[in-house]
Amino acid sequence: KVGLAPEAALAIPGLRPGAEAAFRWLYGGRSELAAEVYGALDLPVPHLLLFSRADAVIPPEHVQRFAEELRARRGPGAARLEEFQGSEHVYHYRRHPERYREVTTAFLGEVLRAPP
Repeated sequence: KVGLAPEAALAIPGLRPGAEAAFRWLYGGRSELAAEVYGALDLPVPHLLLFSRADAVIPPEHVQRFAEELRARRGPGAARLEEFQGSEHVYHYRRHPERYREVTTAFLGEVLRAPP
């Protein structure tokens, strides 16, 4: 628990968007928040999306839908999906360190070699 009153969080210019999003999540739902955050972070770079069906925080359907939306807007190379078996939210490296390194290293190598 941070201990920062909502009014104080909203008064801090750099913190306001995140605080507003957190409040919407608390009162409006995770799907709407995810769509808003990803929309605000619409970066024109390839995305590597790591997911697992064991993730209780972000359902795999949300990750797959996000990848489809990226590909629809920017083409097939905009998003690469990698599914990890049995790893909880942000635990892919801990559960599958060798595969995680292989996937991320290969992705970065491809992106860094690609023409701008």
